[in-house]
This record gives sequence, C-alpha cells and structure tokens, in this order.
Amino acid sequence: MKKEDDGSESFHYSEAYSLGDFNAERMIEGLKSGELDVDIRLGVYASGARKGKPHDNGTAIRVSSKKLDECFDEKKKLL
Repeated sequence: MKKEDDGSESFHYSEAYSLGDFNAERMIEGLKSGELDVDIRLGVYASGARKGKPHDNGTAIRVSSKKLDECFDEKKKLL
C-alpha cells in the first residue's frame, strides 16, 4: 500500500486469481486435518451502556493465503 499526497491509498499487485466452484468437502477435510482453523469470535463491549457485557462476532474459518485456493475447484490467473 502506498499513501498518496492527497491522503488516498494505492496498491500494486504482482499477481491475482479468480477462484470459483467452492468445494465444501475439501474445506471440511482441511478443518479435520488442522490446515484450516475455526475461530469463535467473542468480544466484550469496551464502553457505552453495554460496557463489560459479552457479544458474539460470529464464527469464522481462518485460511492462509497459501491454502485458500485448495477450497475451490476452479483457479484462473488474472495477472
């Protein structure tokens, strides 16, 4: 990322891919093997009327960029 003089940001990408045809079975295999992680995201309000009370930010699956394409059947190089 590069910060421009006007305060905007610009990015330079050396490669990019389009991924398609999500493969749920491969994702489940990755979860079972430990290559993918389940992240239960809970938080606590820091201020306001609910300060100190917990809230649920939802469950996420963490995938490293090196493993992301393994969850898809189709990979097309764009750049």
